[in-house]
Amino acid sequence: MKKNRKRIGLLISEYYDSFAREVCIGAMRAAEDLDQDMFIFSGGYLKSTYVDASKNAYEYQNNFLYEFVNEQNVDCVAVLLGTIASHVDEEEKLAFLKRFDSVPIISIADKAPGYASIAFNNIGGFKKEVEYVIDTLGKKEIGIVCGPDTNADAIARLEAYKEVMRAHDLPILEERIVYGNFSEYCDTVVEGLLDANPGLEAIVFCNDHMALGGYRVFEKRGLRPGQDIVVVGFDDAPFAALMNPRLTTTKADAAELGYRSIKELLKIEKNEEKEILVDTTLVVRESCGGNKLTGFVNTAEKYEYTLHSAKAIPKLTDHITEGLFHNHTDIGGLSIVRENVERLVRFYDRRICDGKPVKDKIPMLIDEYRMIIVEILPITTQRQLLFDLAEFLTILFSRYVSTDEDRNELYLALSECFKSISVEVERCRNNEGREGNILNWIMMDITRDILSEDMSRIRMHILLRKMEMLGIHSSSIIALKKPIQCATVGDWKMPKQMYVRAIQVGSEAVTPPKNQQKVDVSNFFSNSNLDSNRRRTMAVSCLFSGREQYGLFVAEPNYDNLTALEPLRFQISSALQTISLVEQKEEIADKLEENLQELKETNAFLDEVSKSDELTEVYNRRGFLVTAKKLIRAKENQGRIAMFGYADMNNLKLVNDQFGHEEGDNSLRMVASILKESMGKDAIIGRLGGDEFGVFVLLKNMEEEKEIRARVRDETGRQNGESEKPYYVSMSIGSHAFPITADTNLDDMMAIADDDLYVQKQSKRTSIWK
Repeated sequence: MKKNRKRIGLLISEYYDSFAREVCIGAMRAAEDLDQDMFIFSGGYLKSTYVDASKNAYEYQNNFLYEFVNEQNVDCVAVLLGTIASHVDEEEKLAFLKRFDSVPIISIADKAPGYASIAFNNIGGFKKEVEYVIDTLGKKEIGIVCGPDTNADAIARLEAYKEVMRAHDLPILEERIVYGNFSEYCDTVVEGLLDANPGLEAIVFCNDHMALGGYRVFEKRGLRPGQDIVVVGFDDAPFAALMNPRLTTTKADAAELGYRSIKELLKIEKNEEKEILVDTTLVVRESCGGNKLTGFVNTAEKYEYTLHSAKAIPKLTDHITEGLFHNHTDIGGLSIVRENVERLVRFYDRRICDGKPVKDKIPMLIDEYRMIIVEILPITTQRQLLFDLAEFLTILFSRYVSTDEDRNELYLALSECFKSISVEVERCRNNEGREGNILNWIMMDITRDILSEDMSRIRMHILLRKMEMLGIHSSSIIALKKPIQCATVGDWKMPKQMYVRAIQVGSEAVTPPKNQQKVDVSNFFSNSNLDSNRRRTMAVSCLFSGREQYGLFVAEPNYDNLTALEPLRFQISSALQTISLVEQKEEIADKLEENLQELKETNAFLDEVSKSDELTEVYNRRGFLVTAKKLIRAKENQGRIAMFGYADMNNLKLVNDQFGHEEGDNSLRMVASILKESMGKDAIIGRLGGDEFGVFVLLKNMEEEKEIRARVRDETGRQNGESEKPYYVSMSIGSHAFPITADTNLDDMMAIADDDLYVQKQSKRTSIWK
């Protein structure tokens, strides 16, 4: 380990909490920028049963993770007290922080006497919201949905509400103040607020998640936010700009809070008390009845820019990069962002604002945006920033074009740019869906490995061998000597030793020799198995199932795979539970059989899901190829005639362009239906990608291939005749019939069918109209 590199402990609740995750990402960036080691402890919530009633009753087991945070393991501690301790009183918060008194501490999103703290300027930010509702919108009958009355943020925001109401000589009525729990499950609370105040003009929610619950209630009652009632949130969560209507809120950048907390933590001394506030920004959207420009985009109206100046372009580039992307992009990615932003600024400066008509340059401008979107989108945590970038530049440079017509062209181009951004965002979501499939596959693979191994000889490294596919650079399972039963929080005592049962680095996973497995818990993160000369950020999670605790899962994550740590932890815990049960098989044979059956059913379910195409309800590419190849290999099919066919839907792009993507999806479902009806119940049908389908069917003879083509043609006509859609759904089919032999290669048969498809598409139907 590098001399003088500090080990920073970051205590958070869970990665599924979007606020905690953003704080975590900001803190990770700071540790990377400052070349410090970081260890993240996702130890859950104190009194977790009050956070979400649907949570497992054994979530208290996570709290044991905090016991590993001591002066031997870390040099300083940042505690996300605002979420970890959101449901305990002041005395319990202080008792929790006192555990770590031997090192410098900073409390995040909550403050406690005697400790350094960093939080949003809740009073100032929330006051701006309430003042906007009163002064700008003229509303006076205002209710508030607060957070828990034990949470410092919630208390501060309520006090800000009261202060503004008093300043405007408006009554503070108890029936207009209700308390939620900072989660979206506050429907009942909002219902009560509306019932008690039928004339309410506005509701301010103390965070955006509770506003989600409010939107459900409004929809149920036929109230339209922004028209029938003014609605305001707080935090500017990623989903706030996607709500319908978009939510007015205050941007409280959780990533910046995390970043600043680490910078400040490295400056403070042990037992130092200080308070640091991070500013917030009001973001006005349609839930207040309008779409007034605020925040960074609003700076475009006032920004002073000098056209064709060598100094102006880099200055503007820095303004945009710092203002929009600094807290949402890692340092390596920030240079890529800056390079692309500067290219776009130069294009506006030299091509758009050259005194010549803008209209003919718009296609080039849109192409520039497309290239930049593809570069920036994968490396920023906030996709809304790309919309802000396009809007900012349009507003700024529209001041420097020659005519109103040119300005109008720029705003029309902005609309096209928004469309391009939306398309690329959707592609990213699809990629995330594929990453989710990888996660499901890895979890299924863990289950399969456990079920297929000799349990008495199982080696735990097989549980980690696929981690690199999720972007986890290294990981380890550090187990207790024997699982222990923990009925309550007070039952657990930290052991003196634990054992490194498995280590993964890159694509390699091993089980260390027994003489190298023992770890001294009092100096946990300096053991030889985890030590390294390079900087690292490690995430530590508790492995348990029910009352039984097995040890720790330690992984080296990146910004994108934090949420994957939770399901991985559960699956590894399940695997360890299975191993534990086998080791006790003579005592719990009946329980073991039941547990194995559940794992098999889970494996079968995940396997089936991973082979299906959700849109068309046929196989996806993987499912189709696996099933078709299985039929080719089957001994009973040797010598039989089979047919592989490609079915390529005609004119999907035209349907999408003319009628929208929903109708495009409908046409793909119709293609699948035609194929299923034409091919018969024994045919294997799959969507291979986009508008392309595959068919594998066993035939009676070679002549049946022509009959199938005729059935497809007839069924296409029949379904289009019964459809009330104005467009005609058709497909081109390329096929190849062949006898199955031991040497049959499906890929070769597919290539022949693909050649036939090319021929058939020459005479495809070109019109989509009936």
